[in-house]
Amino acid sequence: MGKGQQMDLDLIGPDNRRRSFELYWREESGPVAVKLKPETVELSDDHGLVWQGSIPDMIRAEHLQVIVSDPQGMGKVDVEARALNQWQLVAQNAAIYNTGNQTLADINIEPGNYRRFRFRFFGYDKRWRQTPLPIEKIVVSGTKLGRGYAVDYFTPEFKRETRQNVIEIKTILPGSGIWLEQIELTTQAQFQGTWTIGRETIVAGRKKFQAMHSGNVFAVNRDEKKLTVKIGRPWSGQSLIIQLDAGGRLIGKIHSLRVKARLPRLVFLADQPGAYTARTGLDKPAGILKFAGDRKRRIDRVLNFLPVEANMAWRPVDYVAEFAVMGGPFNMDGYTWKAPVQVSGPGLFRLVFNRQISMKPNPPGIRLVKAGRQVPFFEAEREVQKLAIEMDPAYNRESNRTTWLLKLPPIGPRWNAVVLSAKGIFDRQVVIETRNRGGRGWQPWQSRRWSSRAKMDSEFKIDMKQFPTDRSELRISMAHGDNQPIEINKIQALYPARSLIFLAAESGRYELMGGHPDASSPAYDLSLVQDVLIGIEPQRAEIGEVTVFKRAGFKTRLTRAFSDQTWGLYIVLALVTIVLLVIIAKLFPKAKQSV
Repeated sequence: MGKGQQMDLDLIGPDNRRRSFELYWREESGPVAVKLKPETVELSDDHGLVWQGSIPDMIRAEHLQVIVSDPQGMGKVDVEARALNQWQLVAQNAAIYNTGNQTLADINIEPGNYRRFRFRFFGYDKRWRQTPLPIEKIVVSGTKLGRGYAVDYFTPEFKRETRQNVIEIKTILPGSGIWLEQIELTTQAQFQGTWTIGRETIVAGRKKFQAMHSGNVFAVNRDEKKLTVKIGRPWSGQSLIIQLDAGGRLIGKIHSLRVKARLPRLVFLADQPGAYTARTGLDKPAGILKFAGDRKRRIDRVLNFLPVEANMAWRPVDYVAEFAVMGGPFNMDGYTWKAPVQVSGPGLFRLVFNRQISMKPNPPGIRLVKAGRQVPFFEAEREVQKLAIEMDPAYNRESNRTTWLLKLPPIGPRWNAVVLSAKGIFDRQVVIETRNRGGRGWQPWQSRRWSSRAKMDSEFKIDMKQFPTDRSELRISMAHGDNQPIEINKIQALYPARSLIFLAAESGRYELMGGHPDASSPAYDLSLVQDVLIGIEPQRAEIGEVTVFKRAGFKTRLTRAFSDQTWGLYIVLALVTIVLLVIIAKLFPKAKQSV
């Protein structure tokens, strides 16, 4: 499906040639008058005329008008209507007479959704002898019952992630621009809290979450474990993300994700018998009307699509051939380290920085290089990485208290959190301390309770966003009171790792280059095709060991000062001159003072 009120669709006839068609959302309701077409006309045994015809679907008939072409004619008519496969008498002995302008019968009937009418006419001349009546036309008046929106449900596959106590459900919709009516999410436990629905987009070269709808659920509703969110709009792109913040309450397993979508209706004129084929993926946008184009149009057949058949000769768009362009030439001057990146073949790849690279200075100056040329990339959302932390526990039997000393390794970005893991049923007050300035003694930093009510793994998360950047040690202590000591079996530190997404035109060895003190963030044309690339799941590329091949020290700065056409050259020469004068002065012996 395309953007807004368009759909990528084409209709092919039995002769393999394109046909005209119409797409519309729904049908208008309102007054309507339809001329009946005679299907059977015959004489009855009692010398009457039996006239039978049908009306289009979705019309509530309320009035019948019979026009007779003989101005001298008169007679009567009985009318039967068929609904739900049963005939019923709706009018009897209705008079056909001349009004001065024409001969007719005006008949009000019980309103109903009738499909067929059968008229029995009995005509008379001036002497009241029975004679046939020439029927000119029969008109049925009533209300057009316009059909509303057609809807369907689908259940896309999804992935679940947890970011800072917020559950994130990601899925890819089967098309772009689908009109979403609502989203239904079924969870293990009833959800209460704040929900946000949005999509992934690229802003200024970075993959970001763009919120589209948000709300709160605080009631215990009758749907029990189902969260239903009304959307009511076309969805741009194929990315759909649902974020759930339950405020620490249990959500449990995500059982199902169901999407309710609004679908357009298709109408066409079949000019010959045979198979008509709807095709998509040909980049032929067709407009979707708000209402049916012709209110009085009669639909003779309602058809259903046969199962969808994939075109085995079709090949997906080769995004590498379409969008992978090399960047400008790469100049190694000023760069101090490199790391290999092995790519298995052409495609879209995601590269997550390890801790070693995260510690390197000037992250914006990093470049990805292949055969002496830059490889364009854009930055994706940072990925949380886990690092096991060694712990040094100390238990005091007299006070029944355990203390753990944690030493956090150096890292470039700020730590997100430290997570403690233990197993069992317990309730403890956790006291967290940091070193005093100068490294002598400890000072309180946080104090919170940790409770576990089942014999299963339990986690205690320490938020490190406000942790002083000049400290690297934590001391954690717990008093066990009258209970047995608990054992922390694992401690992990979480940090946000930078990640890049790039298109590899070929397999082989790529290199990540960094360490240039003056390099700024690159600006690549790859961001121009962000709407296409955002819906593709990238492969994972791994970074090898970092190789440091030179350091930007005094020599590099001196070379840069001489290469710039600034006052740097003169300043350096002045400094050298002063140093030489000092050395020369020290070499000459001092004059002896006279006695």
